[in-house]
Formats: sequence, C-alpha cells, structure tokens
Amino acid sequence: MTPSRKLRKRWWEQQRVGAVLVFGSALAIGSLCAAFNEQLDGLGGMTEEYFDLALYFVQTGEYAYFDPELPAVHRSPGYPYFLALVFHICQFVTQHELGPLQSASIEARESAMRFVYGAQVLLHAVTALLLYIWLTMYVRVVTALWGGLLYATSAYAMILIGLFHYDGLHLLGTVAGGMALTYALRSGGRRAALLLTGILWGLTTLVRPMTLILPAFVALMAMAYAPKNAGQSLSACLMQRLRSSSRVTAWFVLGMAIVVAPYTYRNFELTGQFVISAQSGSALWAPTVLKMRGDANHYRWWEKWSREQIPIYRAVTGMKEFTITAHLREQFRLEDEYRRQAWQNMREHPDVYAYNVSQNFLSFVFGMNSVFIKIYQAAQAGIPFNIRWLVVGHPQDFF
Repeated sequence: MTPSRKLRKRWWEQQRVGAVLVFGSALAIGSLCAAFNEQLDGLGGMTEEYFDLALYFVQTGEYAYFDPELPAVHRSPGYPYFLALVFHICQFVTQHELGPLQSASIEARESAMRFVYGAQVLLHAVTALLLYIWLTMYVRVVTALWGGLLYATSAYAMILIGLFHYDGLHLLGTVAGGMALTYALRSGGRRAALLLTGILWGLTTLVRPMTLILPAFVALMAMAYAPKNAGQSLSACLMQRLRSSSRVTAWFVLGMAIVVAPYTYRNFELTGQFVISAQSGSALWAPTVLKMRGDANHYRWWEKWSREQIPIYRAVTGMKEFTITAHLREQFRLEDEYRRQAWQNMREHPDVYAYNVSQNFLSFVFGMNSVFIKIYQAAQAGIPFNIRWLVVGHPQDFF
C-alpha cells in the first residue's frame, strides 16, 4: 500500500471514530435532557397549536385547524408535518379520536410528547453528526470532532430538545442545507446538485420562512466559487463570475420554488395573500420596539409582550385576555397593525431598529429562548465547578 493510500485510510478511520463519538455523545446527552428537562413547560400555548395541526393532518390528510373558520396560515407547516410523521410512526392517532390534543386523555398526551421528545433527541444527534462531517471538508478531523462535540453539548441545542418548537428541526435543515450547498459549489455547480440543494432549502423554509432571503447570499457565494481564468481582464473576469453566479442562483431558486410555491399558492387561495406564514408584520415590528441585547439571558420578551404587544392585541380584537382562537380570527388585521406601527417606529426611532438588526446579525443566539440549563448559568456566574452537578437528578442538572 502506497503512503498516500495509507494516509487516506487512516483519515477515513479517524473520521468514522469521530462520527461515532459525536453522534453517541449527542444522543446520550440529548436523552438525559429529554428525560429531566422541563424548559418553559415545553413551550405551552404554542404546543397545542402545533399538535392540533399535526393531529388534524394525520387524521384527515388536510393541513387545517379543527375549527373550519380558522385558516391555517399562521404557522409554517414544516414542524406540524414533522409532528404528524412522529404521530404516524407511534400510531398515536389509533389511540385518540378526532379532536384537539386537549381532548385526549392525560396518558395519551404524555405518550405523544415522549415520542416527540425522542424524535427531537434524534434530530439533535443527526445535526451534530452532519455538522462534524461538514467541518471535515475544511479542517482536520480532530478540529471537526471538537466542533461536533461542542454543538452536541451546547446549552442552547439541549434546551431546544425540551421545547415543542421548530428550532431543532430548523437547525437540522440549516446544517444539512449548508453542507449540501458547499458540496454543490465545490463540485463545480452541477445543475442536479444545485436543484437538490434548493429543494432541501425549500423544505427548511417551510419550517422557518426567514431562509427566503438565502438566494441573495447564494449569489455572492457562487461568485466567490466561480472558476478563475489566468490572463483575463478585470471586466471579463467580473462578467464571467456574474454569469456563473446567475446560473447557480437560478437552479438553486428553482429547487426552492418547487417546494415553496405550491404551499404559497395554497395560502393565496385561502386568504388572497402570497404568504408562507401570516407573521411578517409582527416579525417586522418586534425589533422596532425595545433595544434587545444579543444575549439570551437578557432577552426581554415578556417585557415586550406585556408592555407593547398586548395593547395592540386588545385594540384590534377588543378582548382583554389573549386567546389563540381570537388571535387566529384577527391575524391579518393584527399583522396589518403591526406593520403600520413598525414603519412608524422606524421613522421615529431608527436607532432602535438599527441596533437590534446589528445584534441579530452578530449574535447567532439572539432568537433563542431566555432560559439556560443551570450548569451553564453557574459557569457564567463564575461559580466553581462541582463534579456532583453531573450526577443525574442533582438540582444543578438537566431541568
């Protein structure tokens, strides 16, 4: 065996060992988190809405609420479809008559939630594994191993396992899509690879529509990856890169459109608006109200909700107390009011919006929930590490 083949064989062996370590660590710590984690009561309130959409889809084949007067356009469909797949696999619907989650027995609800926790542990482990594989494309195996393990034990990632929310699924799509895009560009921008990458990012967009802006960044990346020809003038080189970038972006956008366009048209037929989820107004409004530090421990969401958002809800709906049914009935009027106030806030206080956008751009954790696993909080506060914290069931452990 030649020296180069020996090196390649050793590299593959190291990569396999690293993959097992990353996947196994993520699976183990994720399982502990799911077993002992009670973060935000699983994100109660949103939980019922996601679960009901999933249950109705599994039981009827239609993406809708149990109340036929409420158009199902408030939530993106990706996470409810994921829950529907979990319910189908665990055969939850065979134990539960047609109706909302709250009408099921306590035992049935707890059983369904345990299956979802288990599925989200698997999402976490697969995401850590894909991140490790992606890193090996650029750095040494040992460095990639550290990266994968850091993600596998990340406080933020573990918190998401215990929440019935789309973030964990969206992270998986983001990492998988990023790896696929890297491969497509490094392989010369082959059309099939770009089309499949676009389809993958389209699926990720149905989980969280913020990735609709991705084609602009793909165009910039494609320019950077465009082949270089020696001896070309600057203008000729620029034109070649622009043509290459346009071709790459067009195939990528086509792949995204294959997935996103049918669902967007479905929403247009229901509401007369081309939306993936009816939350664009509130999303625009949120960063225009209060300056928010890019630190999850100081994410002032409740202050924003109680001081700024509830008055808008009351003014539009005429109701004092928040209910998800009233919100869904008035969602388009609410979104219009959020949008109107957002533009007004940006005119009167542009510094607030500029500050929050910069914080959001610079800090990946800005949108995470304002909860830390206690062991990480203690580390941040400078409390000396205690080995007993690692004992399952210790007050400093996973809950």
